[in-house]
Amino acid sequence: MFQISSSDQIQLLILCAILVQGIIALVSFRNQRKLENCRATFSALHQLTENVSEAGGKVYAHYAEGGYSFEHSSKEQELNLLRYLDYLEDIAVGVNMGVYDIDIVNRVMGTQIIMASVRFDYFIEGIRRKQGSDNFYKDMRLLRQKILWLREVDPIVGKIESEKRNFLERHIRRSGFWVAPK
Repeated sequence: MFQISSSDQIQLLILCAILVQGIIALVSFRNQRKLENCRATFSALHQLTENVSEAGGKVYAHYAEGGYSFEHSSKEQELNLLRYLDYLEDIAVGVNMGVYDIDIVNRVMGTQIIMASVRFDYFIEGIRRKQGSDNFYKDMRLLRQKILWLREVDPIVGKIESEKRNFLERHIRRSGFWVAPK
């Protein structure tokens, strides 16, 4: 039979205590980092929203009047749309790089990102063709796919979101601006 001396037992207990403290510290650090990431996300969303809320309002007001096209939009209307899309792209870059928390962005403005990327996809494609590059607003496209995936995984939210998406697709098809999502 294997025997452990009392001094070895004490050393083993101390080693176990140190290991448990290390695990607790690691979990605490991870939770603290997640909390800081969530706070940074809320703060950034608030600041970015303040900076672009007027442009976003003008974009949706003009969209409600008949949409965007390169031929029928004024320079000011195009600049408002580009500013709004740049705002959404900034958020998407932050999420895709891990700076912003995707769960918070999804809950706070996921529908806005999905709808804007679908509504203005033809405009974005026009910019890509005009500039000769597919890199414009690629992070927003990727974030849209991630958000849709997150919402499909959750059976309750997924059902609601698929109903919203079906409604949005019907609305856009009727408006004549439908471009199938990629």
